[in-house]
Amino acid sequence: MLRIGNLQKNGTGRVSRRELIRAGGLSACGVSLADLLRHEAAAAPENRPRPKSVILLWLWGGPSHVDSFDMKPNAPVEYRGPYAPVSTTVPGLQICEMLPKLAQRAHRYSIIRSLHHTSNDHGIAGTIGLTGADTGAISLSGQTMAGSLQPAFGGVVSRVLGPSTQMPRFMTLGGHLHQGKRAIAGEGGGQLGTLHDPFRLDYDPEQGVRIPDLDLIDGLSPSGLDSRERLLTAMDSLS
Repeated sequence: MLRIGNLQKNGTGRVSRRELIRAGGLSACGVSLADLLRHEAAAAPENRPRPKSVILLWLWGGPSHVDSFDMKPNAPVEYRGPYAPVSTTVPGLQICEMLPKLAQRAHRYSIIRSLHHTSNDHGIAGTIGLTGADTGAISLSGQTMAGSLQPAFGGVVSRVLGPSTQMPRFMTLGGHLHQGKRAIAGEGGGQLGTLHDPFRLDYDPEQGVRIPDLDLIDGLSPSGLDSRERLLTAMDSLS
């Protein structure tokens, strides 16, 4: 292990995620976070695996943080849940006893405790979670927040990476997010345009998996679509 100031590195030249959080202490030595990331990129071997995707698992109405990753065992009983904390593979980190497999793999993920917002409205909070901002959000009472609706994080990725002919850059599984019967704003490309909306896979209990983007418009049949394709091919052959 190598420690430079407050920065601890391993033998591969990579900086751990936890050390990045403490990288602010290097500013006193004239080293910025950008300098740190450039140093890591230069030291990384060319054949090091690169991340291929990011999966956002949206647990709408999921388990409380005090019953999962933030147990608060020393808090008064009215502020903590009924479960006990257990140790994980990361020294000093405890999670819920109901998550033993995750406790065994704690060294493979990070728990971010600094992420928060100040809204107690699920409609607005949903937009914040999707876009990072409350502008354009719609509250459960129907009030629209001031400002333009920002793109979802997946829409930003789609814009930065550009289109792909092999796989959509931004996909969602399941129906549109909603609270009760009111949709949550912020699932699409926002100001970036519909080009960066997600490619959606829906599931219907009776029909199974559906792909709305591939549904035929009213008045168009599969045979009619084939005729249009043949006509387009014939016209292309004349050019």
